[in-house]
Amino acid sequence: MQISPDDRQRADALLSAGQQAALVGDQASAQVLFSEAARLDPTNPEIAYHLGRAREDAAERESALQEFCRFLALAPESPDAAEVRQRIAGLTETFAATVTAEITEQFQNALVFYDRGEYLSAEVGFTYITGQNPSVREAYFNRALTRLALQRQSQAIRDLEQYLELAPGAADREQVIERIATLRAATIAPTVALTRGLLVPGLGQYTTRRPALGAAVLGLVGAATYVALRQETVTRADTFPVEFGEPEIVPFTETVRPHLGEGLFVAAAVTLFAAAEAYDYSVRQRRNERVGRSAADAKATPIVQPSSGGLRLGMQIRLSNR
Repeated sequence: MQISPDDRQRADALLSAGQQAALVGDQASAQVLFSEAARLDPTNPEIAYHLGRAREDAAERESALQEFCRFLALAPESPDAAEVRQRIAGLTETFAATVTAEITEQFQNALVFYDRGEYLSAEVGFTYITGQNPSVREAYFNRALTRLALQRQSQAIRDLEQYLELAPGAADREQVIERIATLRAATIAPTVALTRGLLVPGLGQYTTRRPALGAAVLGLVGAATYVALRQETVTRADTFPVEFGEPEIVPFTETVRPHLGEGLFVAAAVTLFAAAEAYDYSVRQRRNERVGRSAADAKATPIVQPSSGGLRLGMQIRLSNR
């Protein structure tokens, strides 16, 4: 990779500024400066080392490991290589020590519950893990999937955001961000669904992610409006009295809308009903998110249950009184 002299010079200046910030205890600014320096000159091992140290101090384990490994790739014979290898080993051992055998077994059991479709039990299992060890990012990710199955989009979004916070360098980061954006768009307030449904027939259904139903509503209202506004030409006759003889009958044609009242009534009724249905659907969606909400706040305690393979940990839910 070719680094321009200007970029190299700017990276060196940022490295120096980052070191000064670290010396005065401004770790956040130091990490920002080191990150920008690494972007400008990813071939500089000194920048990789200091960025790794900054991320290690910020408890960003994976990012720190990534920078330390990059340092070793750039300068394997550096005098600091032995220290960096020790730091890598320390970070790896610390993480491994935090994932106890109990947590591993709890995680496996929660996955079994999820595969069986026992989502409440799976959620409690993953919640227990996050309570015992908040650094296990996989528990947040899998709990998000579980809460999506329980139609608790808001809680799932929070879990996915926590997953990204714990794993800023995750390989699936972009996909998770896109998923969060999709879920946010689907989590619509009932009043928003109602208002949109009143403004445009069927828009409430589109807003609540049911486009087929929205199209049906729009089609019905469109058909009723067409019937209401459809014009017909009819022939009428006016009778004019004359002084002598029979009254004179004068025929004439007239354009009318014979079904104006009925058509507009049907269009308005369908619009109002659809808007109310969108409101009710959104309310029910939010209520579903709260169903078993106490399970998310439950105090889960491990219990030992016999199985064909010996003993295994299950989950017992004890709801907290509030």
